[in-house]
Amino acid sequence: MKICATHEITNLLMVASQITQILMQKGLRMIYQMDQKLFMMLYKKAESNRVLRSFMRGATLLSSKVFAVIYGLYILTLSVSRDERLLPFLIGPALSLLFVSLVRRFFKRKRPFETMDIEPFVSHEIGGSFPSKHTSSAFVIAASILFINPLVGWIALALALLTGISRIMVGVHYPLDIFGGMVIGLIFSCVAFRVL
Repeated sequence: MKICATHEITNLLMVASQITQILMQKGLRMIYQMDQKLFMMLYKKAESNRVLRSFMRGATLLSSKVFAVIYGLYILTLSVSRDERLLPFLIGPALSLLFVSLVRRFFKRKRPFETMDIEPFVSHEIGGSFPSKHTSSAFVIAASILFINPLVGWIALALALLTGISRIMVGVHYPLDIFGGMVIGLIFSCVAFRVL
């Protein structure tokens, strides 16, 4: 009797596992479809509006430089003042970048211009779409600044959000790539400043 009950429980668990896998696959497929639809909606807005397209193109092209300058200035300021927050300010972005690089090796998601019939508004290499490295870097730096100077941090977070949205609208990232980069950046900043 016990062997029969154990066998039935095992069979039920196997069936439940198979059902869960099917639901997850359908759920992931639905999420990817929504991701592509949202991408196309944002991309088409930029495609149909020359001013918006130029603004988003400029935001994408300048964001890395702006965040590099801001990051460098904060490193310099924290170093000169021998501020103990320098260590988490350095470690958060470094760990975020390392993590994003590892995740990209696992996911290997193609960029929108590789899988859809679109032309990106900026030149970009292929592959490595998820998560967005630009967005994770912008958010980890912005959130780290928030721990040091809240006013500048909130402004930097707004610029990080603009960076992410611009990456979608110029055709080099899907919304999920941006969301993933944002979450990773915020998590690593919080870990660096709250745990270390």
